[in-house]
Amino acid sequence: MRVVDPAGWPWTVHRRWLPWRPRVHRAVVALYSPLDGDDEPNFVTGLLLNIPCALLLPVLLVEWALLLAFLPFAVPVRLLGRRWTVAAHGRRDDGMRVRYEARASAARALRDTAADEIRADGAPRSLGAPVVVRVPADDATDLLRNRLRDGGEVTVACQVQGFGAAKSRDGWIEGRLTAVPGLLSFQPGGGLLPAAWPLLGSDDPHLALAGRPDRAAVGLRVVASYATPVGGFRVAVEPHLGPLLRDLLAAGAEPWPVGVAWAMWRQDAAGEVREIARFGSRADAELLAENLAARGSRQSFWLAAARH
Repeated sequence: MRVVDPAGWPWTVHRRWLPWRPRVHRAVVALYSPLDGDDEPNFVTGLLLNIPCALLLPVLLVEWALLLAFLPFAVPVRLLGRRWTVAAHGRRDDGMRVRYEARASAARALRDTAADEIRADGAPRSLGAPVVVRVPADDATDLLRNRLRDGGEVTVACQVQGFGAAKSRDGWIEGRLTAVPGLLSFQPGGGLLPAAWPLLGSDDPHLALAGRPDRAAVGLRVVASYATPVGGFRVAVEPHLGPLLRDLLAAGAEPWPVGVAWAMWRQDAAGEVREIARFGSRADAELLAENLAARGSRQSFWLAAARH
């Protein structure tokens, strides 16, 4: 059964018909390394790295053969009223995949109850505590987290809301977020533009799956919302990077010096971006932005905090 939570994210709720949950194929997926046929050295290296996958294939075939052999006996037992396993698969607020499971004789009623809970509250509480389901992308996220904690630099694609002025202030800007311990910056335009804007972070952001109002702008992403002395910001990243968001934003959580300046950036019709003015307060910068908007300018303008 496929259901949708209040934020519009899909969940799957079902009764398990198989005698047990297959496990070997998860190990094969986790160990698999993609092959690059255009690069001979990398192709050979990929083949060597996939040797463990090849060694697990016979075990995988044996497991599925046993499952299929036991299935004709398991189905009648389940239909005769023995206890079933009801499972639900979805994502928690930080984007991590989770699985809920519980056993019951009245499996259909439990499945329907779990589906109703997901539609109403976003989680099937009647199935107990969630279990994290890891995929290969989670291993890559862990590597980024370890790099940041070891003092290295981490850059991820994202969208940020909070920059801008006047009517464009609520808009999302696409770019790249770069974090090192003690410093957080945002480079707009997919990271292709020369401007890099300092960005305040937070030690306690609120993480949530993107809701319906933000879906058209950010799609299926995880959104971190937080307040700063210079205004509120929201940062959206791909779901597999959601668990990393707290670490990224903590890098920029240190207070800025008193007297933060505000720079106005302009993107002209040719796509060129440059700083055109700098102010001592955001109010003064927004006043100029409102005047430009009142003139009907077709160019785009943003405000960004700048360290002196």
